[in-house]
Amino acid sequence: MAIRSLLKLPIVGYASEAEFKKDIDAMVELAKKMPGFLSCELWRSLDGAGEVVYLVESEWETREAMSAMEHHAEHEVVMHGYPLKEPVHMRVVPW
Repeated sequence: MAIRSLLKLPIVGYASEAEFKKDIDAMVELAKKMPGFLSCELWRSLDGAGEVVYLVESEWETREAMSAMEHHAEHEVVMHGYPLKEPVHMRVVPW
């Protein structure tokens, strides 16, 4: 059974949206190379206060494939630098 993940990532801790987007794009490219990756969609939106947020939806063949991406060294470096340690993250199948 495939698993979908939805992340809501506000732009915080970056000098610019372009710098933030560079990290997002790098993580999407990394995900595409991972075993079990199925798809990824990005949406740029505004929150209730008018601040830019990115929504990232990814689909994986298995929970283990998705977990491998979450624990990949490159992903962990980017997430370690992200100031929100608990971004809004929803998995669309039972975890």
